[in-house]
Amino acid sequence: MRYVLRFRQFLTLYGKNTTGSNLLLSLTPTSERKDIKTYSNPINAAYTVRLVLDIFKRKVCAVHPTETTPGQRSRIVVIAPYDGQKNLYKEMFARISNAEFVRGLVEVHTILGVQGHEADLVIFDMTRTSNFGFLCQHVNANVALRWC
Repeated sequence: MRYVLRFRQFLTLYGKNTTGSNLLLSLTPTSERKDIKTYSNPINAAYTVRLVLDIFKRKVCAVHPTETTPGQRSRIVVIAPYDGQKNLYKEMFARISNAEFVRGLVEVHTILGVQGHEADLVIFDMTRTSNFGFLCQHVNANVALRWC
């Protein structure tokens, strides 16, 4: 419960009309790219990486130890529908120093690869901006939305 409350407060920094624990952003300009069979979007990826770093910088995911409970940090999963976007995230996170975030607490998966994993915070990047693409398949959209 502490995570949800802290995250809701954090979200108001990014969207003043945020309700609950969801935030929907539409970034412009966009940079959707097609590479053979996959898609990526460097602008979405750069924004999301900055968001994750800001979460760590502001200690939004940290629960400090008390006399009765141990300290804990929540896990973050970034979900992208395309391997191209997932690989872009992995490259971007690999270039960031360990001092800026806890590498083991951030995972990046595709929609189909995320099943079976658990996280306290979920960031879903739709990647595509010209149409829904992969998410037109109801199974994929359902899995993604259940996570969010």
